[in-house]
Amino acid sequence: MDQETTEPNIFAVANLCSDLFTEYLACPASTQKDVTEELRSRFNLWAAYTGVFASPGTSLDDRLIFHEDVKRMVLKLLHMVQRNIQSGMY
Repeated sequence: MDQETTEPNIFAVANLCSDLFTEYLACPASTQKDVTEELRSRFNLWAAYTGVFASPGTSLDDRLIFHEDVKRMVLKLLHMVQRNIQSGMY
């Protein structure tokens, strides 16, 4: 089985984080919405700057194809963002 199909890609995890930001901000019980809006804005700037959601061939996933160590670090950070948003929701 191809390694790329078994590992999550940056695009997918970043997309999940983006969705979680939206879900958190839509929840009436959410606290600190101003801070969360600021963090979502910074996340979106980072994603745009690094090309997380760029077209195939220019995306961050594609540019890191030969740099697995850097890709793993980015994924670890994205998973940390994901966990932190989820912990604020529940």
